[in-house]
Amino acid sequence: MVQHKKTQGSGSRTHLFEWVEDKLRPIFDSPPVGSYEAEHAVNLQECPICGHSMREHTIDHSVANTILVCPVPHPGAWDRDAFEPVNEFGMVRRGRSPAPE
Repeated sequence: MVQHKKTQGSGSRTHLFEWVEDKLRPIFDSPPVGSYEAEHAVNLQECPICGHSMREHTIDHSVANTILVCPVPHPGAWDRDAFEPVNEFGMVRRGRSPAPE
């Protein structure tokens, strides 16, 4: 933003308006311009889940909840319970413990 040279006016109103302008300018002024190296900074970030570079990941925004697709296979297969029976909530049904008497 270009700073204009203030005119020297006579009168208390001019001084008041200049004072108010000086106080409000930092609040309503445009924010500072960020770094042009933003893409470089993203490449250096690590995934909080697997520790690999975020550049290797894909982010799916096509559904209501954003999904981070991690290319690294997770230890302990997520589908190990795929062949076990599930209850009405979709949770794996475990053997029932005997009812307390």
